[in-house]
Amino acid sequence: MRLKFDKYWEEYSDILSIVAVLDPRLKFAALEYCYDVLDPFTSKSKVDHIRKKIKKLYGVYKKDRKSTTASPSETQLVNSIPAGYGEFYAFFSSKEGRRKSALDVYLVEPVLDMAAFMTIDVLRYWKKMQHGDSEDEEEEEEKEKEGEKEGGRKKKKK
Repeated sequence: MRLKFDKYWEEYSDILSIVAVLDPRLKFAALEYCYDVLDPFTSKSKVDHIRKKIKKLYGVYKKDRKSTTASPSETQLVNSIPAGYGEFYAFFSSKEGRRKSALDVYLVEPVLDMAAFMTIDVLRYWKKMQHGDSEDEEEEEEKEKEGEKEGGRKKKKK
C-alpha cells in the first residue's frame, strides 16, 4: 500500500499548490509543512519551484491588466502633466515600478488564524482585497454571519 501511495504522490500538482498559497490562512507555510513531511530532502526545492510559478503567473496577470485600455482618470492624469515635466513623470513612474508587488506584500503578511477564519470565502476575500477593503472588515463580516447563524438557531428553538 505504501508503494502505491508513494507512486501517487511522487508528482505534486502545481496548480493545487498555488491555490493553497492563495488561501490567506495557508500561504507558503502549509506547503513548507506538507512538503517537509512528505520528503524533507526536496521540500525546499519544491517550495521554490511553486514560488517561481506563482510569481510568473502573477507577472502574466499584471501584464494582461496593463495591456487593457487606460481608464479615463489615468488618461486625464497624463494629459494634465505640465509642460516640461514629462521626463520627470516618466522617471518617477519607473521608480514607482520598483516597489513590492501586491503579491510580495500578500506573501509577507502573516497568515490568517485558521480557527478565527474557519469558514472564510477565499474568493470573496480576494475580491475585497482587490478593492482595498481591510481584513478587519472581513473579520467583522465573519462575526456577523456567525451571530446571524446563532440568532437563527435560537429562533428555531423557540
